[in-house]
Amino acid sequence: MTPEYHIEIGAEPTGGCPCCDPDAAAPQGFLLHAGAAHAIYYADWLDNGPVTGVDLVVATGRWDADSGPQHRQAAAFRLNRTGTGADIVACDAGASRWRDLALLGRLLAAGEVPAEMAEIARFVADADPRIRAALRRTVGSDYRLSLGRGRGRAKAGANRRI
Repeated sequence: MTPEYHIEIGAEPTGGCPCCDPDAAAPQGFLLHAGAAHAIYYADWLDNGPVTGVDLVVATGRWDADSGPQHRQAAAFRLNRTGTGADIVACDAGASRWRDLALLGRLLAAGEVPAEMAEIARFVADADPRIRAALRRTVGSDYRLSLGRGRGRAKAGANRRI
């Protein structure tokens, strides 16, 4: 049985705070599981030309008033364009552009990413119309995001196909 997920679209990217973190992005969305806060996600892509891929980070864990980063973990992903859709690749979250956002919690290496987080990344990529539109830009308008699990060995470096 597939868990019941729902996203709430968050703020558009703002470029961060000019005084304390100009590279930060506003949360792009929130994920609810069975009606409760379960994750946040940030996404980034080239916005002034053809899109070759989307970088995504997903942080899961507790989001109640008594929780903090110690109750969360974050995984980074790269959605890469293929001829028929997109592949999802787990990346080292500690090397991502969001590595300095403490609220995300523990940053996972590509080899540590649990299946649930990859499933959430797939869901977010398909459910957020901004991500779908970004990935649609270099393909025809009938493009439908299709994230497969990928096969074969892990890629060299800190990335792992999911």
